[in-house]
Amino acid sequence: LSQRCSTIFGYVIGGECTIAANGQMWSLLSGNYFAFTGEISVVSCKPAERPFRMWTVERLGYQGIPMMGQVEQRGRLSYIDGCSDSILVPMPRKGNPVLNYLHFPSGVIQTQHTHPSIRMGLVIKGVGEAWQEKSNFNDGWVKPLMTGAMFMLEEQELHSFRTSADMMDVIAYHPDPD
Repeated sequence: LSQRCSTIFGYVIGGECTIAANGQMWSLLSGNYFAFTGEISVVSCKPAERPFRMWTVERLGYQGIPMMGQVEQRGRLSYIDGCSDSILVPMPRKGNPVLNYLHFPSGVIQTQHTHPSIRMGLVIKGVGEAWQEKSNFNDGWVKPLMTGAMFMLEEQELHSFRTSADMMDVIAYHPDPD
């Protein structure tokens, strides 16, 4: 599932299994995030009510630090407009990729903003929307998001997120964080 010099960032959406990576076996459960370098392979999956499913992003040409963990209930750092985030897989050097957890409480209407590079994400819990306001330069858009939805934002794409009665949690891959 990989090139020699690459890092695979991921999140287990459901089920559990054992993965061979970085010379050892890793037991992954629903709610685990991870970063493994080089080749990985799924060795076995335990029978469960839900089949094993995971979301991955591979960064070619980058050798990260192997790790895994469990996502917490809300982020540890303050984020835009009352939201919070946590760095799940940190960057060893400035400009290296990271995997983040973003928590959007109910009733959030986030300020429109951009990022210098793409963002790839997975909604791991809840319901919300990604949106862009209509302006003189664009028609705007609204994309509904729910648990299991994946998305990608282009570099410098004006956007924000909003929630209503429900909250929303997102795992986000940042190739070169700002």
